This record gives sequence, structure tokens and C-alpha cells, in this order.
Amino acid sequence: MKRRSRHRMPRRLSANSPSRWLLPALSRLLVAALCGMLAMPGLAAATGNAAAAAGPQLSVQAPSGLVEKTFYADVYVYSVSPIAEVTAIIGDRTTALQKLPGSCGYSCRYGGFIDSGLDTTPGTVKVTYRAVDVDGLAATAQHTYGVDMKPVVMPVSPLPYAVADPELALDLSCADDDEPGCVLVTVKVNASKVAESVYGIHETVNIGQWDRRQLRLNIEAKDSAGQTTYHSFPFYVESGPELTRKAHARGLVLDHDDTRLLYWDAYYHRLIVRDLITSEEETLPFPVAENRDLHVFLTPDGVMGGAFDATGFPLPDGYYEKGLDPMGRYLVFEWKRGSLTEMAAASILVNGDFAVFLADDGSSSGPKPLVLRNLKTGDETTVDVITGADYEISADGTLVYAKGGQIYLYRAGDAEPSALTSDKQYRHSWPRTDGRLVVYTKRLATSDESTIVLVDTGGDPAESELGRTEGYPKDYAVAYGWVAFNRMAENGQRQLWVRSPEGAEERLTPTSTAQSRLDSLAPNGDVTYIYNGELMISRLGPDGREPSKSLTLDKARSFWRNGWQIYLGAAWYGLNDDGQPPVKPVRLEASPVSAELFPGETVSVTASVYMSDGTRTDVTARTAFRSSDPEVASVGEDGIVRALSPGHTEIALLYEGLTASAVVEVKADLPPDTPPGDPADLNDDGNVDVRDLIAFLKAIGTSAGDPHFIPKADYDRDGRIGSDDGITFILLYRNAVLRR
Repeated sequence: MKRRSRHRMPRRLSANSPSRWLLPALSRLLVAALCGMLAMPGLAAATGNAAAAAGPQLSVQAPSGLVEKTFYADVYVYSVSPIAEVTAIIGDRTTALQKLPGSCGYSCRYGGFIDSGLDTTPGTVKVTYRAVDVDGLAATAQHTYGVDMKPVVMPVSPLPYAVADPELALDLSCADDDEPGCVLVTVKVNASKVAESVYGIHETVNIGQWDRRQLRLNIEAKDSAGQTTYHSFPFYVESGPELTRKAHARGLVLDHDDTRLLYWDAYYHRLIVRDLITSEEETLPFPVAENRDLHVFLTPDGVMGGAFDATGFPLPDGYYEKGLDPMGRYLVFEWKRGSLTEMAAASILVNGDFAVFLADDGSSSGPKPLVLRNLKTGDETTVDVITGADYEISADGTLVYAKGGQIYLYRAGDAEPSALTSDKQYRHSWPRTDGRLVVYTKRLATSDESTIVLVDTGGDPAESELGRTEGYPKDYAVAYGWVAFNRMAENGQRQLWVRSPEGAEERLTPTSTAQSRLDSLAPNGDVTYIYNGELMISRLGPDGREPSKSLTLDKARSFWRNGWQIYLGAAWYGLNDDGQPPVKPVRLEASPVSAELFPGETVSVTASVYMSDGTRTDVTARTAFRSSDPEVASVGEDGIVRALSPGHTEIALLYEGLTASAVVEVKADLPPDTPPGDPADLNDDGNVDVRDLIAFLKAIGTSAGDPHFIPKADYDRDGRIGSDDGITFILLYRNAVLRR
């Protein structure tokens, strides 16, 4: 007989069953009751006290994998009670982590840089993170990290803002702390791979397909531990026939005069002044990490301007993007005769022998003294007290500025400034001058439209209206009676015009310039302007104005200073006025092309460049040198090759995309007059050790015949043991010790 199962299938609720609606309703009532209980003061306090009694909770967000010797820690701490401190502990060293900006309630974020304390890598480090609240309750978390340095990329070429023409010289090395070293180095132009190698890349590639474009060079280096280093920075391609290259710096060109070039090395973060005659360079004594508010000018005997001083920031080599929170504090300075002076000033402009700035000690945000300085004599004049920095200085020391909606003029040596405008129904602003003509805009308080106005301070003082304008401030220029300006036509079209000293006007652009702007104006009436993404020039020839020509891409900056000068990234150009092909370097030559040396001997390798016009120039001081085997022979920045141990090496030379080489053979046999044994074994005891080092220290500075003179230590055979012998001994001593 079959037994009936005690389990029954659940009954299906009918639509009218009370259980159909009663169960959900009861659930909602229970939830509401529970929430009400939690809202009761006594129970809420008990709940809070329980959480507080539990103490803080700590969560490490970063790092999570391999770290470098110094690494950044990012920690979240949850606590009902205020937190007294958050620390990271390695052995007996404690590092405080700081609360990061931003509002937080019970959960706050802490961070900071931690030194692993390791002298060598790879290795491991154990970190204890600890958070303590004001009641003394603590939370800890322990993490063990592998310490491994990322690969180090050492580029010689290109550096940020370089210009390929269209040959791009790739000269970069890679080093790593792992035994295998770097395992792959890749170079891309934007997303296109152009080169790949293991330890470094030393070749030249043609990138003419990207001519007249701003691009990004992307470098990726990997090591055997999976660590990857990335570098990315802008550069340009320009090979047009209209330009003649005058110089190529190792960074962004900022200014020049007859004998000097000022540029910013964006990879190694320095402002540098190059002597154009000797090629010697002077480095200013503070790092500049980003191209943010970088306004720096050459003065007759130094440098003046403003930049963000990144002293004290962890600043590995590499290019940093312009950010909203730049590294460092803004420093207004003067660099003069090797000395840096901080200036209590703001908004510096330099033109010729004159500078103008606002005296600003940072104590207030109100009106500030407007100061004119003669850079040759050092004389300063407080011209006025103004709000804002709406002013300009001409090369002859004529200062124009806006104050209270009116325009004023002051010439160096005047007793006081004079007002050029007085009509208070208009607001006047953005003045520009060539020393005689003054151009500015005026606008009714009830209107958004501005009118460009011209005043001749050496003739008729009446205003001449040039037309309506909008858009770029100061989108006009004046030079030796010529005026160039953007005028708004009746149909709303922006048009670029030029006005001659006689008052004749001529339109330069055939169509609307809505996305374009004026760049500069020359004393002869030539005009440069940005149009459709290119830098254009309109020139005045013997038979009238010539058709406009494209010079280069719109990232360039042009101005007239004893001829047209054009800055594009790291390149400084002039115009190829005669219509002939521009003069360019075509061949680099090393001298000597080969040398045989014995350990300890030196040879000087020089570099000469042959130009397309047949001329030859010594460029040793501006050439990069590299030894293919530094253990056989080393080479310095000056081209001095020093033989170290027997073998074969090639000295590579690089100058502006051109390469050359010299072969060096270091012989195993020493010269006949060299005492036997290891050249670093000065006491001939068969060993190279600290006693040889002591012997050399006694011998340095002596000459033949002196008591402590050691003939074997006279490596350059000049009869005296000097600094060159010292360098040779140190290298030989190091190699001998490493061989052991």
C-alpha cells in the first residue's frame, strides 16, 4: 500500500486571497518599525557608540603591486571619532600620511611619499599602515611589496618641442636595475610605430608624411619584471622652403638677441642661456617643470621674468603637461651676472633696454605701482598706481597703459604721464604703440561691440576710428606708422586689414578670418597672420603687395627684430628672402675617424658640419658623443675619448639629425716606456688595492723629479701628474677592482 507523502505542494494564491496583499504589507510595516527604532535617540546613540568603540577601519588603495624606492601611498580611513594620525611604518622609520584636500565625513583619504629605505634593487619591503583616532583606538594593515625600479629612458634626441625637417634623429638609451636590463624600447609618432629595439634606439627616420604638423612622440620602455616607463611629448615637422633655420635648441625657444639664445629644456626642467658665439650654456639655478605662465625675457645683461619654481618637488626627468595645479610657486626673478634675485613684481614686459612691471609684494589685491625700469642704467620710475596689467612698452621706452577706463602715455624721462582719452562714456583698453602711434579699443558701457581707435601722438591728436572688432584682445599691431588690424564687416565677417603711414587701407585676407588672428607687423608693412591653421605672410614688394604665402604651421610665433624671426618649438628661423633653397646642414664629419690607443691614453674627437652652401663649421660644442662600449673607452661631452681596457669601440656623433662616427682601438700591449703590470698597480705588488689609491693621492700635483712622483701614474706623459691623470687612474682603478 502506497504511503501518502507528508509534503504538499504550495497552494497557488488566488487574486482575491488575503495573503496575496497581506504578506507584502506586513513586510513594509516591519521595515518601518525597524527604521523608527533606529531613529530613537537612545538606540541611535548606542549604535554610534558601538561603531566608535570598534575604532577606525583602514583600507590601502595604492600601491598594489611593484613599487620603486620611493613610492606614493593612498589610504582610506573610516572612523566615527576624529583621526589623530595616519602613518606608514618600515622597520624603525615612520612616515606621516597627510589628509588629502576635499571634504570628508566618516571616510577620509590620506596620502604621501614613502622611502623604502633600500639602497639596491630589486628587493622587498614590508609596510605597516596605521590609523589612530583621538580615543587611542587603532587600525593596522600590513603589505609586502616587491621593490623594482622602472626602466630609465635617457634621450639625447629628440627632446620636447624638437623640429624634424623631416628627418627625425632618434638617439635614446635605456637602463634598468634588473640583471637583463631593458627588454624592449618602442618609439611611436602619435599611434604609428617608427622604431623598436632592446637597449636603446640610435637611428634616423624620415617622417615627411607628417610635414607641417604638431605631433606627439611616444616612448615605451619595458624591463624583465614587467615594469614599463612611458614618455610622451610634443614635437613638430617642418621642411618648407620659405624658412632658414638659425638655431635648434634642446627645448622651447623663448627669446634671443645678437649673441644669446634663451630656451626652456622641458625634459630636464631648466631655463638655459646659450652663447651663440662660443656655444657655452648657462643654466638658471631652479627647475621649471611646466609651460604654465612662462614669461621670461633676455635683458642686456641677464634674464628677467616669471616662472613656476619647482624646487623641492620630486621631479624625475620627463615632460609634464600643463596642469591646473602647477608644481611649485610662481617666482618673478632677475638673473644677472650669475646671481638670482627674487623680485616683488608681477606682469613683467621687456622690450629692448626697458622693462615695465607692477610692484607687487603679495600683501594686497588692490591697485599697484606701475614701474618703468631702464635696464642699462638700472634707473626705476614709478609712473602711476593702477589696477590690472593693461599696458605695453615700446623699444624706445614709450609706455601706454589703461587706468580707470582711460588711456595714458608716459615717455622715459617725462615728469608725469599724460592722458590720451577723457570721454568717460567709453571704456578704453588694450593700448599698443610704436612710440608715436597709439592704437586701442573703446566701448560703450551698454554695448558688447568695441571700436579700434588710432591716435598720432606726434601729430593730430584726434581719434581716427578704424572699425568695429571683437574676439582676440589686442588683435591689432602698430609699427613705424603702419597699422594692422582685424575689422568686423557689416555682414559679421572678420577681415584683416593693413593701413599705411599715408592712411591708405588694404584688405589682406580674401575670406572671413573667423578662426584666424593677426600675428605680427614689420616696419616695412609686412604682416604675418594665422589663417586656416597656417602662419601666413603678406609682403610689400616694389610693385605693391604680393600674394600671401604660407610659412609654417600655426604653432609658430613670429615677430620683427632686424628681420623676420620665427620660433617654432625648439627651432629659430629666419625667412629665405632671396627665394633660393634654405641653407641646411648636409654632412657631419668626425676627426680623426680612427685612433689606436693604449689604456690610459686620450684623444680629442672633433665634429664639423658641412652646409648646403659649401661652408664648413666646427660644431664640437653642440654635438652629442657616445661610446658603443664605455668599458673599452669613455667619451665626454667635449669629445675627449679616454682608453680604459683592450677592445674595440665606436664613438657615435649626433648633430641636428646628422650622424658620424670614429673607430677607437684600445691595444692590450702598453707603450714601450710603460712600466710592466696593471697600469693602476702603482706600487707594483701585483694587486690593485687601496694602497695604490693612497700612492696616487700622494703623487697628484707632483712633477718629474719630485719625491712622490710616480712615472707610471703620468698617463698622459706630460711630466706632471694632474687632473687628467686623476680621471684616468680612477677609471683604471675601477675597472681593475671590477675585474677581480
